[in-house]
Amino acid sequence: MNQRPNASRVRTFFMLLVKTMYNLQRRLSYAYSTGVNPFHTPY
Repeated sequence: MNQRPNASRVRTFFMLLVKTMYNLQRRLSYAYSTGVNPFHTPY
């Protein structure tokens, strides 16, 4: 398993991770601004 991972796969995984972190941070900031549980939002 000394083969380099696929660049596109790594980029896709990294972009997905960044998007997930961004969505989580935005949801947490939204929860802080409204004072509700971030995991019980309608969306």
